[in-house]
Amino acid sequence: MGPIVQTEFRMGQSAGYLAPYLRVPYAGLLYQAIASEGFVNKVSPAALGLGLQYKGLVPKKSGAWYFGGGGDYSFGATEDYDGYWEGKHSYLGILANSGYRWRKPGRSLVLNLGLMAGYATALRDEWWFKDDPSFKYDDSQNYFLAMVEFSIGWEK
Repeated sequence: MGPIVQTEFRMGQSAGYLAPYLRVPYAGLLYQAIASEGFVNKVSPAALGLGLQYKGLVPKKSGAWYFGGGGDYSFGATEDYDGYWEGKHSYLGILANSGYRWRKPGRSLVLNLGLMAGYATALRDEWWFKDDPSFKYDDSQNYFLAMVEFSIGWEK
């Protein structure tokens, strides 16, 4: 559903982290397939996702198992290639996240591999003909989401 740029803030001395992020859906193949209805329509590159996760770490010698959850708000736009119609959509997602974080003792580089899964509900998903924008068609749908998380980071 697109690459994510994220930072994590440790919550005091606990093993819990808050992780705000910015997602770029336009760069994701699955998002392109869904939003363009099978790659038959144009998708706006201005689509964005904003999210906040909680991650709890269970430390191990060479890294940590992590688990958590969070929310994601995303929005975007589409139009057909002939320019007859356009549409806008926004979704709110609730996600669970789990995986493993590899860390070599004494080094700052970390590698994460995990799975994010959840449910997204449409806040808005409508389209209209450009020559008659007064009537809007509602295409609201809910989706099950699954994303593989592979990330590289640095710890302080």
